Amino acid sequence: MLLLVVLPALVSGTGVHLKSVRLGNQAFPLQPGGQRLRISQASPVLHLDFGTPPLTGVQAQIDGRDLVLDGAWLLRRRTANTGPLADGPHELTLHGKDLKRNWAFVVDTHPPALKILSPSPGAHLGGDRLVLRGKAEAGSLVEARAGEAVVQTRPDADGVFSLELPIRHGPNTIRWEARDEAGNRTPGDLEISCDQTPPQIVASLRDRPPEENGERLIRTGSPILRIQTTDRESGLAGIEVRVDSGKARRVPLPAPGKPAEIRLDGLPDGLRKVEVTALNRAGGRSRSQLEFLVDTTEEFGRATLTLGARGRDVEQLQRRLADQGFLHTADVAGHFGEPTRQAVRALQEELGLRVDGIAGSYTIAALSSRIYVNLAEFSLVLVDWKGEERTYPIAHGTPDHPTPTGSFVVADLAQDPTWIPPDSPWAREAQVTPPGPGNPLGTRWIGLDHGLVGIHGTPAEWTIGSRASHGCLRMTVPDVEDLFERVNLGTPVRILSGTEADPVLGRFWP
Repeated sequence: MLLLVVLPALVSGTGVHLKSVRLGNQAFPLQPGGQRLRISQASPVLHLDFGTPPLTGVQAQIDGRDLVLDGAWLLRRRTANTGPLADGPHELTLHGKDLKRNWAFVVDTHPPALKILSPSPGAHLGGDRLVLRGKAEAGSLVEARAGEAVVQTRPDADGVFSLELPIRHGPNTIRWEARDEAGNRTPGDLEISCDQTPPQIVASLRDRPPEENGERLIRTGSPILRIQTTDRESGLAGIEVRVDSGKARRVPLPAPGKPAEIRLDGLPDGLRKVEVTALNRAGGRSRSQLEFLVDTTEEFGRATLTLGARGRDVEQLQRRLADQGFLHTADVAGHFGEPTRQAVRALQEELGLRVDGIAGSYTIAALSSRIYVNLAEFSLVLVDWKGEERTYPIAHGTPDHPTPTGSFVVADLAQDPTWIPPDSPWAREAQVTPPGPGNPLGTRWIGLDHGLVGIHGTPAEWTIGSRASHGCLRMTVPDVEDLFERVNLGTPVRILSGTEADPVLGRFWP
């Protein structure tokens, strides 16, 4: 008797039972269609897996080119070398009994582009978080690692990406990688340093001022500020100094171990607050603050007065504010407090000046004297802050060197001046004359904001009442010394020729 044995694996059907299709590093879906797969190998190997050994022949093609499938007929796997494939689109086709399938795929052997925009290599960062920004190939996956932390993201349509990682204090190695859809990788690393310690800073005045009534008192408006800073981690990046609420000023970095020193020029009288900020390369910052009282003079009109100022000049300011109805008499105490500041603001608002509560030159001038000059009458009239008038005889410029007319202000005040000959033909043979007898300026100089023109004394008192000067207004020595004590920087000076149709002429020279 003939016994026929049929192996179940061989009679499961006459068709092909395809289980998986893999080309290189990509597994194709059994049902073709949808998005094209991307292959990163230029010569990928084709792997076919079957649920049962195929009884019929299976043929594979790429772009219509037949592939040679290897593997015994009883085995469930077939493989084929595809040979080199150019970058770009291709098509895989499988033929067999009851089998005809096509897959479109793309060979892409180029690694994705990736550029880190920030931070830069070797950067010093503060805090415990790193924000990594860059540009990468659209559609790729960007991954970054710092220690145990791993973060992934995908760039936007423009290729821009940003991700955040925790970092530790000290040096950090950030390892990053971009992977495209084909599996190509672009790796790299970035060394950065994390500095969570702010710099150390100590600010002081070089000439330590004495303490009076709990306040540091200095007698100069140009003290020297000393700044000692250290930063052993990332290093100093900058030093800024701000006086009161003014604009921050950058200070040159000192040599290592040395203090930085700068002069704070032009500080007004009053309570000054100085803030010094040190910044390190990681963005950390520390601040040091100083408070001290500036009191440079007791003479009214010599210094700008602000909140906290004190002395006889402040008392004089307060008396004038009180006489004009801006301050209560009870607040005249020689200390520039809030009532005085409000009184100054009220005065400034009424006169159309800048309203800041600071008694500067124009505010002080508004509380001081005014000078009117009639060249035709060889006369100068001083109207003081109380409205009282004083008249002085003068000499003025010759026809060849006339005195200018118009409105000016006192811009310079000098006691016992040195005369320096001007760069002018008439002074070609003249010599510098020190203070003393024979000085062409006498003992006082009241300079105007107009070239080299001013009001001064003269040893040639017989010239008073005539056109004898080179443009300046001459006075006798006793008269100019008296006038000098009654004016301030910013005092208005109006010079008239004497022929104008001006009510001032009728008021003082009827």
